Amino acid sequence: MKKLFILLTAVFITASFAGGQTSSEDLSLQTNNNDKNAAITVNNGGKIKPEMQLIEDTFSSRDSALLPRRAVELNNQGVRLTLKKDIRGALELFRQANSLAPRNEHILFNFGTALLNLKRDTEAVEAFVKLIEIAPESAKAYNSLGLALFTVGKTGDSFSAFRLALEISPHDPVILCNYANAMHHAGNEAEALVTVNQAIKITASNFSPAYNIRGTILFNRSLLV
Repeated sequence: MKKLFILLTAVFITASFAGGQTSSEDLSLQTNNNDKNAAITVNNGGKIKPEMQLIEDTFSSRDSALLPRRAVELNNQGVRLTLKKDIRGALELFRQANSLAPRNEHILFNFGTALLNLKRDTEAVEAFVKLIEIAPESAKAYNSLGLALFTVGKTGDSFSAFRLALEISPHDPVILCNYANAMHHAGNEAEALVTVNQAIKITASNFSPAYNIRGTILFNRSLLV
């Protein structure tokens, strides 16, 4: 059984379950429409954060029937507050939505995302572990959990989370970059460079965050010579 070891993405649930994409802080990058992490940011630590994601056709009719309408409304209000940078207000709305629909992976992901944005990393780890229990094949859940675990100092567990994310989605450049960045900060420069080069190769040299991380690794290595 996989160990329950996350680009912070918030999911906007609409009544019709239609959507698009948007962006927010620091360095933004818009890639092609086939990129599931099309809107991303890179924070000062080099970690890549997925942005607000409006997902189309996520829910089946059976799923929507089981999801209380009030939970949908609270979740959507939380997303709107997130766009206005009111993360604390959004967190409370996601918490309420999660209490009404405690096993909805999208609401729980938003809840964990808000906790991470507020640097409440230990609580975020707990939320993402619960998310993985609900959605064990979610690469983004393992990726985000990896970010949270690394932040709280659980380096080995964070590496395990990133590896599990890559088992599910081996060609995801965002996961590769986050894993490379974590290895770099842990002092494993050689393996970090190999990993970020994989991300650059996958994206056909059109992924600036990967070059940002690669440049940082090479610069730091030059200081050690």
